[in-house]
Amino acid sequence: MPATGTRRKPHTSIWLLSLVLLPVLIYLLLLVRYPLMRAYEGLRFPYQLDAEEGFLVNQAFLLSQGTSIYQPIQESPYLVGTYAPIYPGLNALTLKIFRPSSYYLLSGRMISLLSWVGILALMFILVYQNTRNVMISLLAPLLFTITYDLYEWLPYYRVDLLAIFFSLVGLTLIALTSSKLGRILAICAFVLAIYTKQSQLAVPLSCCLFLLLQDYRRGLRFIGNLLAPIVLIFILLIVFTRGEYYNHTVLYNANIFDFFQLKAMLKHLVRFNWALLVAAGVICLYALASIIVPLLHRTRVLPSSESDGGPEDTPIGAINVLKRLDLFTVYFLVSGLSLIGLAKQGAATNYLLEPHIAISLFLCIRLGNFITRAASQAAAPGRLMMYVLLVALLYMHAINLHQKRPILFYPHNPDLTDMNKASVVLNAVQEQTGDVLSEFPIFNIMAGKQVLFHPFIMSQLAREGKWNQAPFVRDIREQRFDVVITTQDIMNPQQFFSRYTPEMLEALRRFYQPCFPEHKALDFGRGTLYYLYIPGEKAE
Repeated sequence: MPATGTRRKPHTSIWLLSLVLLPVLIYLLLLVRYPLMRAYEGLRFPYQLDAEEGFLVNQAFLLSQGTSIYQPIQESPYLVGTYAPIYPGLNALTLKIFRPSSYYLLSGRMISLLSWVGILALMFILVYQNTRNVMISLLAPLLFTITYDLYEWLPYYRVDLLAIFFSLVGLTLIALTSSKLGRILAICAFVLAIYTKQSQLAVPLSCCLFLLLQDYRRGLRFIGNLLAPIVLIFILLIVFTRGEYYNHTVLYNANIFDFFQLKAMLKHLVRFNWALLVAAGVICLYALASIIVPLLHRTRVLPSSESDGGPEDTPIGAINVLKRLDLFTVYFLVSGLSLIGLAKQGAATNYLLEPHIAISLFLCIRLGNFITRAASQAAAPGRLMMYVLLVALLYMHAINLHQKRPILFYPHNPDLTDMNKASVVLNAVQEQTGDVLSEFPIFNIMAGKQVLFHPFIMSQLAREGKWNQAPFVRDIREQRFDVVITTQDIMNPQQFFSRYTPEMLEALRRFYQPCFPEHKALDFGRGTLYYLYIPGEKAE
């Protein structure tokens, strides 16, 4: 007689296996209040939180007045348009429409916040379409949200989140549709991403490589259709700016690499995310077994759409092995290779935002595949063991976040003390009748004064021999600036100064003196230090 009893339905097993993740999901949901609070405080604060925000606001002002942001740098103002024009263009449009009287940072910060919301929605859609598992689909955006780097960059008036959003729109279209219209819309999204941030290449490259592996003819056609508008727009911008677009976005951005900085950044990534990195590594090793085992047995390999990355019996050969790579594995690998960009001088933790997304998508989609196949097959001990291991690593990740919570959410949120300090600086700038040199140019903009100098980029270009600093040093020696505002004590030589060359520092020390000699800086509270300097007695 056949065995009696009922066999558990696959969807019931999937639900029970997914339920194990509920404590991790709940804990991450509880932590969401921290980035939300930071975003709220950032929207309320009318001054700079990041060193680049004011320069991007200035670019929006220039564009709203019909002035190019890609100007020759041989004469004042000494400014570089480091990014492509879409983000400052959108903010210029809001300036023209709403004409704000004081809070010039609101539009750009709102764009970043809305882009983050869009990224979360797209991550949920991508995971759900590949797993049909709501719980794991929620996990992916939460893993991205509860990171040091998203927490730090979420409230900033910066290009990064908008560029990533455009990229993920293209990724979603490539992943979910193979129609001609879908490919055209994906190309449009990738063009928008690249002309928001010219280094936003991981997703377009991943999609091109994936399509080449699937069907090289259609892949080459897609690459050609993508390159055509990118190259055409690039040529037009070079022509309209008389070559300055190339200088600003390519030549002046080609900074030297500092591999000590790369090491420090990777250490930072591992510090908060070692468990997720181990989980991704385990999945890769498991997928490698799906290549090695069939080769040893000279059998066949399942296509990626039917496999979770484990060994199966299905055609062998290098081409079929490569075709087995799904889009999210390719994205994960390409994003990992892009980490070399962390060595570029001037790179910061914003370079880690996209790798966080790639890891989250890769891990959660694979996790969902393991659950589905473990639940649908009676004998799948290997997959079940893999699932248990991955769940254990997710719990370790949550414990690691909990242990490091004081530094995970360390970046300072602006408060009343910061508002008071910034108001003192703004008043000092408004009282001047002449030019003001400020590392935070939002004060110049709010006081109706021209932004004249970008300290970090111009100093870097001077060190690399791409810009002659002599006229600017002469301006300092001739005390052109009524006030100089810095975030370091330039009178203290026992520091590393990335924003000024030795020649600039020597001139500032000789021809300027502290505005508050008894306090040195507006240093009350935890936020930004402001050092103010005024012309001193002229030295011979």
